[in-house]
Parts: sequence; C-alpha cells; structure tokens
Amino acid sequence: MPIQLLATKLDALQKLILNVGSALAGGGARGAWRSSVARACQLHFISANKGSLSIQARLAEPEPGLFAAEDLGVKALQSGLQVIQAVAAGDRDFVIRTLPDHRSRARVMVSAIELLPPEDSQHKFSIVTKDAHVDLLSGYRPLLLDNARPDGEILPETSTVTITGILYLIQVESGTRQIGILWNNRQIVCHYPSEYESIIRDFLPGSLVEVEGRGTFAEAGELKQIDELYDMRPVEIQPLFWRSVVWGGRQFALHETIQIQTEYRGGIWYHEYSPLNLCGYGESRRESIEAFREAFSHCYDYYAMEQDEHLTEDAKAIKREYLRIVKDVK
Repeated sequence: MPIQLLATKLDALQKLILNVGSALAGGGARGAWRSSVARACQLHFISANKGSLSIQARLAEPEPGLFAAEDLGVKALQSGLQVIQAVAAGDRDFVIRTLPDHRSRARVMVSAIELLPPEDSQHKFSIVTKDAHVDLLSGYRPLLLDNARPDGEILPETSTVTITGILYLIQVESGTRQIGILWNNRQIVCHYPSEYESIIRDFLPGSLVEVEGRGTFAEAGELKQIDELYDMRPVEIQPLFWRSVVWGGRQFALHETIQIQTEYRGGIWYHEYSPLNLCGYGESRRESIEAFREAFSHCYDYYAMEQDEHLTEDAKAIKREYLRIVKDVK
C-alpha cells in the first residue's frame, strides 16, 4: 500500500473524530477546534502489524480535571462510527439526531468521504474498536454526499451532476467562494460552502478534476452552473491493477493481477481489458468503472458458464481466458 494513501486515511480518521467531537461539544469551524476538543479527540499511535496492515491507536490520556473531555473523545469516536453505519443503512433520522447542525454534519460527511478507499482501488479499509467494526466502502460516497445536504431540500429545477474537466479558476476568502471548470468546451462556475475551503486550497489551476454537486440547467437541458459543490477530487489517468472484481454481491478472485486501461476523451471515461474484449464507459469515472464491473460479471455468466457447442470460436477464446484468470467466485 502506498504510504501516502495510508497517511491520508489516518489523517481523515483524525479529522472525523475531531469534527464529530466539535459538533457534540459546540464551537469551532472549518478545522479550528477548541483546545479541549483537540486534546480529548487526539489519536496516538501504538503499533502496526504486518500482513493485512493493522494500525493500532488510542485516544489521548485524560488530563487532570478533564474527565468530561475524556468522555468526549470516546463519544466522538463511537458517534462517528455509528453515523457511518446509519448512513450505510439509510437511517437519515439517526444522522440528523446525532448531528443536528447542517454545517457540522457536512464537515463530518466530508471527513468520512476522505476515509473511503478510492473508487478504482482494491484496498479495503475498516475501523475496529472494542464495541464496533465498520467496513469503509467506496459505494458509501453518494450516501455520505446526500447526508451532507441541507434538510428538506426541494429543488425540482436542479439535480446532482458529476463532471470532469480542467480547473481554471479558484477563489477562496474573496467573498464569493467559487471554482471554474472547463467542461465540454464551456466554462462552468461551481460554488462551494465555507467548510470546503481547506480542501479547495490543495488544488492547482490546470489540474484535471472531477466535481459533484447540485447543478442548475437551462430550458434546453444544458448545465448552467453548479450551485453547491458536494465533492471534488483530483483525476489521474493511469491503468488500474486489480486482483479481484466485485459486482452484484459477487467477488471474482483472480489468479493474477489484470491491467485495465483507462482513457478520458471527448468528455467520456473508458475502462478496457482487451483479453476479454471488455469495455465500460460513462460520463463520470464512477459510472465507467461500475459499467466495467457489471460487464465483467455478466460476460462471465454468458461465456464461462456456457457449453462450447453454443459458442463461436471467438466466444470460446473469451471463455478460456475467463476460466484461466478467475480463481474463485464468492
């Protein structure tokens, strides 16, 4: 596992606990936590184990007179994990009861999103305490984004959109918080809330980025602008290296790592594995990857499970390749 990826996830876990603690205690915004909250919610490294990498950490030792603060750290960790579980289960009422303030809730959701494995990653991340075991899945991203939105938001003329383009404009601390994306030969302005400011600062103009947010459309159905940014992430166009493929509740374990070619052209993402003649595509990277996973699963059933007499010579070659690389299906 790349050390940068591990460091990013540990930092995201720390921010999650701090943001939940700040929401429970009150005060603090945009990463500026009260000192008592910071002390109570600070994680300290204990050890790391080999194999399936396991990092052990503990909350800070309580200071004299800070018994309430000690309780806050434990409660923040427990509540953070319970909120992630509630989001995965679709229990929005629990999320709102735990984090009633929308801005605090949005900061927690952003921290939780940063904890998830990348959509194209085969790594699995889990958080385990003596009372809970929470698996972090990339599929939680849209659920967390949905819970970051204001309560009771009814916007019939808008919808959630995901676009990929070149970042040409960044405005922070200038009254109007916005970024600009060159998308399909058009300039799309995206407005973002204050809690995203620290994330926006890390990006550079000229970067290829993928943004998701609440978009407004013209009468012809053309995207005009993104009124509220929900998520923004850098894009690196490079091959994917997978040792398994997951789709529809099934996991295809492979004998070897396969290399999936990635392309982005004309506003469309493509993911292709030529030995199986497979290609997934979509307007967003997520759509393309999901299309590839679905195609892999369906084509396995169509080719690998079919009798040879019902297949053409080309289809038999695909069947042989499936049987060669797929070790197990669970």
